Amino acid sequence: MGNYCCRNSENIDHHVSAERYDIAEGATYLPAQYVSNESDKSEHLETENSSEGSNKFHRVRALYGMEALTPDDLSFVKGDLFLVKSKDLSTWIEAINLRTNERGFIPGNYVCLDDGLPESLDAYYPIDRLDAEKKLFLPGQVTGTYIVRPRASGGGYALSVLVSDNRSKAVKHFKVCTSSSGAGFYLSRSKPFPTIMALVEYYSGAFQDPKASPCLTHSHWVCFSMG
Repeated sequence: MGNYCCRNSENIDHHVSAERYDIAEGATYLPAQYVSNESDKSEHLETENSSEGSNKFHRVRALYGMEALTPDDLSFVKGDLFLVKSKDLSTWIEAINLRTNERGFIPGNYVCLDDGLPESLDAYYPIDRLDAEKKLFLPGQVTGTYIVRPRASGGGYALSVLVSDNRSKAVKHFKVCTSSSGAGFYLSRSKPFPTIMALVEYYSGAFQDPKASPCLTHSHWVCFSMG
């Protein structure tokens, strides 16, 4: 799913009485490798402890890479994990890069919380099915753009994805199921994941149009590609 819609200050409170979801298991629009019954090895990040006391820190993940602007700044690449002391990401923050063990300052709008909660994802919107479709059908959206949102009934989450069949675009809605133990999420029962973030990262190439241009980066949108 090439791009995702970023959260902003909107908080639209609409409700749909009943939702119908697309089926991921064996779906013709979902490439076989994404619904395989074979177990494969998926690498999942584990929380790392800081020698300074992990209970005093929050973990964040880089949405973009950046070269340091001053000796006090950190250079980092997209996907790097950091420990920070505050969840306030509205300004420059001091951070420890878990990949390089370097300490310095990073811009808060270049990272997002990596606490495993769906609400912390930049793809998360507190909107319903219809509003998700409106956002995904906005001009300029490329195939693969997705939104994580709450389900209209029964609790839990849904994944809304802009797809294309080479003739027209459509939005597919997937119910994100929770394992019986409550410790995992899945679209296809044979492929559970510990977090929704891990789930969307795994499926991120399933609906990508290789000829689509990347969306423009601005305050409400973030480009996401599996390069």
